[in-house]
Amino acid sequence: MNTFQILTKNIGSLFVSQILSYILAFTYTIYLVRYLGVENYGILSFALALTSIIGIFTDFGLNTLMTREVAKNKSLPNKYLNNIFSMKLILIFIVVILTSISINVLGFPKQTIFVVYLLLIFLIFSSFSGIFISLFQAYEKLEYQSIGGVFNSLLMLIGIVILIYYNFGLIIFLRFIQNIYYI
Repeated sequence: MNTFQILTKNIGSLFVSQILSYILAFTYTIYLVRYLGVENYGILSFALALTSIIGIFTDFGLNTLMTREVAKNKSLPNKYLNNIFSMKLILIFIVVILTSISINVLGFPKQTIFVVYLLLIFLIFSSFSGIFISLFQAYEKLEYQSIGGVFNSLLMLIGIVILIYYNFGLIIFLRFIQNIYYI
């Protein structure tokens, strides 16, 4: 396959998967907001925003660096995997400790603290999954990333509809959301 065909395939698969993921995310967000209500959705939104912001400190551009360097030299993945994995372990440890101290010192309610802890666990796994997404990008296999993104959004929609049908609360929702990202 020539460069133009690879580029077209990768752009097309990412474009289609992003549109499908946005549609599915819009749909399950509507269901989630209506079901959880203002207070519980506010707790969830706060925890998601906090973990998204601190998630930046678990990466520091390491995934981008690995994508660039492995794309240049295909013999480097093992070297970068070991080094970046070690660096991320250290960064995640620091971030989890600082976040735990901060949310407890600032006196957040117990439910909010619990939700933040659950999303910190999710953050750890998503940080490490970013390493493998970087490898797909370096090897120009973006169709796998696209399929994973759509599959993830579809599972979220199905799971949220099931959880609403069986009338589960915020904590069960978060455990479900956390488990979905382990796939």
